[in-house]
Amino acid sequence: MVAANPIAERLTRLRTQWCAFAEDQRARALHWLIADDEWRMLDTFFTLESLPSADTDDVFLRVDLPFEAAARYGLDVRAWIVREYDVAAPQLAASGVVTGWRAPAATADDVASLCAALGSLWRHHQPMVRHLVVVLEPRAVRDASAWIGWLGRLVAALPDAGVRVILVDRSDTAALAPIAVQQASRVRTVVAGLDMPTAYVELSAQAPGGDAPPGQFRQAFVEMSAALARDDMALARDRAARADAIAQANGWAHLQFAVAFAMASGSLGAGDHAGAIRGYRDAEHHAVTAHARGESFGLGLRLDAVLAQGACCVAAGAFALGAERYDAAAALADALEDTRMRLESRRMASYCYEHAGNGIRAWALGIAALGVAEQLDADARRTSTLPALGVAMLRLAATPRHAGLAPVIEARMVALLGPSWRELDVQDAA
Repeated sequence: MVAANPIAERLTRLRTQWCAFAEDQRARALHWLIADDEWRMLDTFFTLESLPSADTDDVFLRVDLPFEAAARYGLDVRAWIVREYDVAAPQLAASGVVTGWRAPAATADDVASLCAALGSLWRHHQPMVRHLVVVLEPRAVRDASAWIGWLGRLVAALPDAGVRVILVDRSDTAALAPIAVQQASRVRTVVAGLDMPTAYVELSAQAPGGDAPPGQFRQAFVEMSAALARDDMALARDRAARADAIAQANGWAHLQFAVAFAMASGSLGAGDHAGAIRGYRDAEHHAVTAHARGESFGLGLRLDAVLAQGACCVAAGAFALGAERYDAAAALADALEDTRMRLESRRMASYCYEHAGNGIRAWALGIAALGVAEQLDADARRTSTLPALGVAMLRLAATPRHAGLAPVIEARMVALLGPSWRELDVQDAA
């Protein structure tokens, strides 16, 4: 008997969850709670449902427009749907679909305008389309409270059972839960619950070559990862020891690095900062071994391990040790000629020295980081942690030792990022 494919089985779970919601004629919004390791499966589900061979006659429109203004977001989504339809119309017509849909005129009420357009589009394609489904996944949300309020308006306004909305939410935070409470009769909350760690264990067990060292390592590593995902540290340590022994026996230093790094991350997630630092130091040791053997990626692995040690130190409040680790990371980033990490390591070293009470060193490293930032192009600067560095430098400029230097820092940040640099992501975090 052939074992069921674990991935196919998870996709079936998602399809079953969707179909149960779709059959509920009272429901308008599916509040789908997805774990971090389940997003790829959800992507695959939507991709498969968009194929001609899909099991349902539902059409899913995935919208990732940023939510910037509550008063016009519905109009933005409506305009996006109109554009997408116009682009797809020739191909639809070639496959025999009757096109020619035109959206009703928009009004000042953005939600009403969007609902009218969705209802019109659904009716135009009857009986071919069972449900027209809008999947709202904004890539950025300017105001979380306004976003929840807007979604509440949308769910309340959807008139047709043939038009549905999917609200994709993180299962660990359930940020959109207030909508499910406010619109209890129209929102169905479903936890995907795919248990991906177990799926990966099952996949590994079914893969060929399980009796050879690579297969044995793979199975031990996957079982270790699954145990970490379940916070079963005892089982994780047992599988890590097995995987490490296999890697050591075969001279796979880079795989020993992977085991140590994963276990350190598990310790960090469990709040064991000391154990995490020890684990990342073990990973660094394996990276050094790989580099000494001439493996070109060894230096990059070592940088990853040292940066992780620094982050642990910050989380534990061990700023003096963190400063030393980030200094080491800066030297490695220089050797690798990794400009983004040269900036980040100096920024974090400055942060650690500041919180360790060494303002002079913190200032010097901050100035050095600004110098590195000048070597990045404009797009790279905007997506780097440079804004956070600017905030930190202005904080240092407010101290007596550096009094009067705030205008200098401000001018340099404007030169690097423009006058609106404070509006970028300036979270001053490790």
